[in-house]
Amino acid sequence: MSKIENSKVMLLLKRIFLTITLFSVLVITTDDVWAANFKYSEFNFEEFANNNREYWEGFCQDDEDCQNEILKSQEKFYKKLYKILAKYEAKGLYINDNILLETIFFEMTPSTFADNPEEYRDEWQSNSGAYIIDEENDGEFGDLVEIEEDWNNEEMVEYYATEKDTIKTLVKNAIAYTTSCYGIYGDPTKHTRDDNSVYYTCDNGGNLVDINNKTKCADTLSNNELGFWQYYPSRLAHDSLLGIPLRVVPFLGAIFEDEYYDACEAQNGEYPEGTKYIYKDDKHVSIPKYWEFLMNNIYFDRKAHLQEYFKEDILDPAGVKCMTNDVCDDSLENAGLYEEYSNEIYEVRREIIDNIIEILKNYGIDASYENMATESFQVANGEEATRKSFYWPIGSDETEVRNGITFADKDPASTEVISYFGTRNNPVTGESEFHHGIDIAGIDGVTNVIAVYNGEVITIVDNCSVGDYECNDGYGNMIIISHTNGDYTVYAHLASIDSQISVGSSVERGELIGKVGATGKTLTANLHYELRIGGNDVTQAVDPLGVTSISNPRPQEMAGDFSVHMTSLTREEFITKLRSYCNTHSCSSVMSNVFIANAGLIYDVSISNNVNPELVVVRAIAEGFSPGTRYNNYWGIGCTNGTGYSNCANYGSLTDGIKGFANATQRYTNASDMMQKYAYIGKYWFNPGGSGSGGCYYFPYIKTYISPARVNIINNACAPGNYCDTNGNGECLSTTSEDQTAYATWQVNQNMSPLRYNIFGL
Repeated sequence: MSKIENSKVMLLLKRIFLTITLFSVLVITTDDVWAANFKYSEFNFEEFANNNREYWEGFCQDDEDCQNEILKSQEKFYKKLYKILAKYEAKGLYINDNILLETIFFEMTPSTFADNPEEYRDEWQSNSGAYIIDEENDGEFGDLVEIEEDWNNEEMVEYYATEKDTIKTLVKNAIAYTTSCYGIYGDPTKHTRDDNSVYYTCDNGGNLVDINNKTKCADTLSNNELGFWQYYPSRLAHDSLLGIPLRVVPFLGAIFEDEYYDACEAQNGEYPEGTKYIYKDDKHVSIPKYWEFLMNNIYFDRKAHLQEYFKEDILDPAGVKCMTNDVCDDSLENAGLYEEYSNEIYEVRREIIDNIIEILKNYGIDASYENMATESFQVANGEEATRKSFYWPIGSDETEVRNGITFADKDPASTEVISYFGTRNNPVTGESEFHHGIDIAGIDGVTNVIAVYNGEVITIVDNCSVGDYECNDGYGNMIIISHTNGDYTVYAHLASIDSQISVGSSVERGELIGKVGATGKTLTANLHYELRIGGNDVTQAVDPLGVTSISNPRPQEMAGDFSVHMTSLTREEFITKLRSYCNTHSCSSVMSNVFIANAGLIYDVSISNNVNPELVVVRAIAEGFSPGTRYNNYWGIGCTNGTGYSNCANYGSLTDGIKGFANATQRYTNASDMMQKYAYIGKYWFNPGGSGSGGCYYFPYIKTYISPARVNIINNACAPGNYCDTNGNGECLSTTSEDQTAYATWQVNQNMSPLRYNIFGL
């Protein structure tokens, strides 16, 4: 295709494509179920092209032949994309087409985004194209393979690991799977009731768990989500039908080592029947894992039109022209410098992803990902910290009235869990069912039930009687409480509800709300307790025993500000708690390979250099482990907003890095004091700002801690259209001590303290 006044429209197109890039987002509304405004299975290219023809008017200057040429040049791409997406859609796996399109289309012009890569190669002096369409292998790796995997087919995994087809590569990596590690005690003990109904208990430890279709007593040591690029090679290597570990297959240059598998194997000797690492083949769409794939693999590195992103921090310092051999011969790959610049490469990929997410956000598409330095992680981290301070729902025998409210928050009455979360035989019907909570035994009408945390009563059912198994769908008398972190707790089978409790009333942690009973579908007096995370629907219920423990029924609340220098943890406690956190969370590779692997070293070096080892870990996570492994600097020491890594401190070892962090923080007493000086928002309310440059980016998060009068002033400075750079050029407003204190308070209260509580319980 010939260029049509390409030089005149290039800058215009760059601007257009940063804000209006996708066909489908042009027609999206907040009420649409389908992002593309059609079901993928109903895609018709001719209709699609005609509906969006006006999109090309600016580029083609109303030249209809030009529009036809552009649309025709992309026909294979769109037909293939929606053919594949329709197959996933038919399996109940809806992948938002906008996310895929923006990934491929990002920074592209209409004419160079084409099935024929000729113009792309000419424009960027590259041997590659914007994307790859593999027609040759559509039969072999087509219809069935796009949905179902052969877990022992090494040829198949190699195909998807090398971007033989761009659409298939990206679609595959929008799918994730789960794995679990179980420590197995043995078979459960069978019990028969007087009515001949049967139930099982784990008398020697663990909970009832279904492992490979057998019920075992086991500890759930970890539940992990793995992206396709991680799950497939791990399963291929460790779960082959041949029983022989196969070689590791790199995905687009990245080799995934399954640390969850290794950690599971390492605990094998601690259980009577060892440990078992289970691969679960149920697919689900995971956009966070999609972004993780793009962060850790060379997809962006191989695109000629994106090389400018890598230029300042990588290509120029390394003295090369491009990233990979696909783009040019004078590449970072040929120079053997990929490992040396690994941190910078990761950050550039994240920058590209953040830009893509920002474009999608402009169209109401939430494609955010959870990362240990992102807003979404911080929100989830705060919600988890609140959840960890939930009380055990059984109250103490004695009550106490405080400020007119009755509490039963001393040590709970002696009880036991008699039915666990998960598949069980219903005690009334004997039929197999999924139990969405736990049942805790108690004395009918006597054992106190308390609110596990502060919240608002949103539902009360109090008209059920014993023996009416169908009342309230079997829940019987019930209370549902909405909590401040977005969780909901359910208390069912109650004998009675306290007279002070009503719909709309506020309750406090430990407040008496009712008595254990036998209403609803139960044969014995018990409390049916459910924890629903993020929404009041039974499908959002999780195992409460993964959060609340009868062995720690009244956990302390998060402490808030904490010491820069002192820890109350012993070396063993520090190591155990740090490892335990990553057994139950999807920790990053840096967290696992550096901080978990060297937990003892971190504790020893921190103590000997008068810095709190908890702070060493927490601050590194909050900082995003930047600038990272190459520098042995995970705390941003020496780095300044708006500059590259050249200003960051560089240490020869992890030990030296910890010493450097200790030296940088030695003059501060507590975390909030440190944060006012250690990491600040800048001298000015830099606008527009960004996560790497500070300024107005942080205002929405910290304004809760700023006085109303000051908020109004900063609102004006950070309004769209105002401009101020980091040097104070433009319409600038200087930051004040109030602003800095607000930033420090936010960092400690909403980020670092919740992290410390979630990891160390302090």
